[in-house]
Amino acid sequence: MGPWWAVLGGETVTKTSNDEKGSSDTKSDPETRVKKTFLVKKNQKDFFIVLGRNSTKKILEFLDNHKNVQLDNLTQFATPFTLKKLFQELMEFNLIKCYIQMDNEKKVWYQLTEKGTKILQALRELESILRSSHIKMEAFQDE
Repeated sequence: MGPWWAVLGGETVTKTSNDEKGSSDTKSDPETRVKKTFLVKKNQKDFFIVLGRNSTKKILEFLDNHKNVQLDNLTQFATPFTLKKLFQELMEFNLIKCYIQMDNEKKVWYQLTEKGTKILQALRELESILRSSHIKMEAFQDE
C-alpha cells in the first residue's frame, strides 16, 4: 500500500497482539473478526464516498488557503444544511477540526487537521496523475 494508506489509518484488523499469540484461551472469535473487518471496510468505503463528493476537495482547498473559516464563508460550495452534514463527516474522519468561541454570541471556526492536509496533498497528487495519464492517452489516440 502507498503512503496515503497510512494517512487513512489503514490497519489489518485480524492482527493479534503478543498476549493473544501466547495464550490459547484468548483466541479471537472468527465471527468477531469478520464483523470488525466488515466495519473497517465500511468505514473505508464511507471515507471514499465523502472524498468523492464534488465539494469535498474544494472545501479542503479553501480551508488550506484560509485560516479560521466559518461556515458562512463556504456557502459558495453548498447550502448551509449540506455543509453542516459534510463538515460532520469530515470531522468524523479527522480531516478538519472545529473551534467554538463563546463571547456575546457563539462563533464556530474550522481548520484542516494534519491528516486533512495530507489527504488534500494525496488528492492533488492523484488528480495530477489522472490528468497526465489522460494527456498521454489522447496523444496515443492521435497517432
